[in-house]
Order: sequence, then structure tokens, then C-alpha cells
Amino acid sequence: MSQLVVIDSSFVIALERAERDFQEIEGLNLILPTPVIAEILIGIGLSSKPDKAARAKEKLSMIQSVMAIADFDIQAAEAFANLSNSESNRSSPRSVFDLMIAAITVSNGATLLTLDKRADWQKLPGVKLHPISNRLQ
Repeated sequence: MSQLVVIDSSFVIALERAERDFQEIEGLNLILPTPVIAEILIGIGLSSKPDKAARAKEKLSMIQSVMAIADFDIQAAEAFANLSNSESNRSSPRSVFDLMIAAITVSNGATLLTLDKRADWQKLPGVKLHPISNRLQ
């Protein structure tokens, strides 16, 4: 079985907006964390354009249908606590969503596919970026 790859919100949004191509991730063993789904649904709910929100929700449903979903389970909760308490997070705090996504990545022994440069994911203990992310950084 190929390496698991957790996809974060920035990449899912880029797919939804057609800023990234699905062919770029074809063949990857992708998992979509439930905190990513929550983040995107929050954004959709805040949209002032109903047509745009409906298209985004439809695209999210399509993305969910082709990826495995990773829940924030007890192993992720333990990883979340460790990451939250890590020195690298205390010196540069991340959002709860970012830490949950990182925790799911670590607890699944996966790499992270992201476009988010500001989160400094790789500074968190155990978080490894997928090579595609490194090319985009």
C-alpha cells in the first residue's frame, strides 16, 4: 500500500477553485480529515453568494466521494495534545484546525499535502510534508 497523504484545506480549496488540477494528485492515497471539511463548510456558510456557495458545497461533496475520510479520533487527540504542547507550537502558535490536521497526519503516519506556507507545518514534531508540498513552497 502506498504512503498515506493527508490533504489540507488550502489544497482542497485550490481544487475547488480549479487553481490546482486533480491530475496532480492522481494515484496518491489521499485522506481528507474531518477538520478540513469543517473549515471549508464554515467558509461556505459565510459566503454572501448563494450560487457560489452551492457550487463550492457540490465540489466538496465530490471531493469527499473520492477520498477516504479521517476522523479526529483518540489517537489524533493524543497527537494533538503533544503537538499543542510542543516547543515549536508554543513559539509560533497555530490554529486549532491546523493542529487537528497535523495531529491526524501524525497519528496516521502520513505526509501532509498543503499549499499553506504560513503554518510552518514541518516545524511540528513528526509532521512531514509530501514532496508536492515542498515543490510548491
